[in-house]
Amino acid sequence: MLSYFGDMIANTEDVWNPANPKGLGIILAFWGVVAAVFIVLNKTLIQRPLYRNVPEGADVDISQLPGGDDTLITVLGEEVLDAEISPESA
Repeated sequence: MLSYFGDMIANTEDVWNPANPKGLGIILAFWGVVAAVFIVLNKTLIQRPLYRNVPEGADVDISQLPGGDDTLITVLGEEVLDAEISPESA
């Protein structure tokens, strides 16, 4: 990748212009937008509680599962304690 980007910087005119489809600017702009979307989605998704898929009738203590000590991880149907649930997700 280093040689690819080095060659692109050395041999492409106006390499930093995001409007140039053969330049480095469009690649950086694209991945910048993708990173921003992931950051925004991450802030939204961490507010939602997670549920474990434990079959009905199974004798499984949720605290023994990975992440079972997290207050936002509950068994489906149980009330989520200490959770800030936004009105959109409720």
